[in-house]
Amino acid sequence: MAYALLEAGRAWNDQRYTSVGRSLAKRIADEEVADIEGIGPVLLPAPKGFRQDDAVRLNASYLPLQLFVRLGQLLPEGPWEKIAQRTSTLISASAPRGFAMD
Repeated sequence: MAYALLEAGRAWNDQRYTSVGRSLAKRIADEEVADIEGIGPVLLPAPKGFRQDDAVRLNASYLPLQLFVRLGQLLPEGPWEKIAQRTSTLISASAPRGFAMD
């Protein structure tokens, strides 16, 4: 949704969409991004239920590389570029036999 709002703001030259998109992206970064030692920031599937003690549960189907790349371009102050840099490694590691469960 954040990506769609930011692109709508750009396409229609409407600052309202851009503002809401920036706010939503920041909220997602604050509430749904975990910084995993040795990996860096990753997007969790939801704000709650995926962090337990020192463990984090990830879901490779929630890692849309093209969106992280674009969000990194639009919001360089956020974690998106770093997430994009690690996404292909995370997806490959989550499917060691070449296929993903989701």
